[in-house]
Amino acid sequence: MQTFYSIFERAVGAVAAALLATFTVIILIDVVCRYLLHIAIPWAAELTVLLFQWTIFLGSPLALRRGLHFGLGLVVPKYWPRSDRWVRGFVATVVVGASGLLFVLAIEMTQRTWHSTYPTLPLSHGVVNVGIAVGAFLMVLFGLEQLYQVFQRTPQESKT
Repeated sequence: MQTFYSIFERAVGAVAAALLATFTVIILIDVVCRYLLHIAIPWAAELTVLLFQWTIFLGSPLALRRGLHFGLGLVVPKYWPRSDRWVRGFVATVVVGASGLLFVLAIEMTQRTWHSTYPTLPLSHGVVNVGIAVGAFLMVLFGLEQLYQVFQRTPQESKT
């Protein structure tokens, strides 16, 4: 199971990196065209914002999986070591619940905004909400993995 999550994490990371590289290149091309060639690219700003939003929506689950997302990991083990497992479980449960709610709301918002399009792009505004839904789904998936890991017995615990 751990291998599946690791492979999945690498795939999501590769997509996020590709999006980051793409919007960086588009910004560079836009700046060169605008200031050196005096040619405006009207769709560049909207597309880079959209790609940046998707990068964020994919980056949040990656941060969660890598342990870089919001948590109480610095305070709880030091001051309340016996409650560390339960606090980590509580935080993972809150992340899963909030992400599940966000997923449902993002699907609803996608349906509401799908018929609205960008002024300079042949894309729906709902594409942003699809990104939110994908990110929320990944947060649920990686949050459930964390929840499983929190309450999984280690070999030393099963001996005592």
